[in-house]
Amino acid sequence: MRNYNIEDRQTSQGVRNVGRRNFLRGASAAAGGLLVSSFLTGCEPIVSEEDNGYNFGDNNPDLVLALGDSITASGYPAKLEEMIEKDVINKGFCGRTSEYGAGRITDLLGTYKPGHLLVMFGTNDVRDGISLERSKEYLRTIIQAAENNKTRAVIGTVIPHPTRGAEIVVFNEMVEALADEEGMRLADVYSAFGWYNPALYLPGETHPNESGSTVIAGCFADAL
Repeated sequence: MRNYNIEDRQTSQGVRNVGRRNFLRGASAAAGGLLVSSFLTGCEPIVSEEDNGYNFGDNNPDLVLALGDSITASGYPAKLEEMIEKDVINKGFCGRTSEYGAGRITDLLGTYKPGHLLVMFGTNDVRDGISLERSKEYLRTIIQAAENNKTRAVIGTVIPHPTRGAEIVVFNEMVEALADEEGMRLADVYSAFGWYNPALYLPGETHPNESGSTVIAGCFADAL
């Protein structure tokens, strides 16, 4: 299990790709003058070799559906589309929890037939006091629906929050355990952010700005 230490200041903790680690250090140092947008300059598209031979059924292997709350709606899917050779549909719903995602997933998979599904819920689950057990089962419902649909799923950990830090840490430990249980890919967004850095957030302290969205997109690009 990765160490979700909220006092840790190493923004690249848990990120295995050396190039991505260097980028994330720069992203979190944005307040010191480094520009996250420079990461996109000269970036080569990322194509997963794991897609070769995978049975996508009648789904489109070049279509990605990003499901989540307002953090997803803030814009990381557009950043991700710039990094990979796939179209990305943004299905981020403001104020929603994993329960909402579990209720919508079958309809979304049937409507869009994506080859890939990205899942990131949790900030509102913590805010609304949903138990870890319930959140875990809602997320499991989403993951298993994707598996049954022959859609490859990636689940993301939740970004840091300035006032609910400890609860987010515990939630992310649950997400990582769930990924292990289901044998699925994990985008460790929390470790990429490292700690709450205002340079990666919009005013209001909850939603990522353009720089933060680029960090999130980079994590999902690596996971794909």
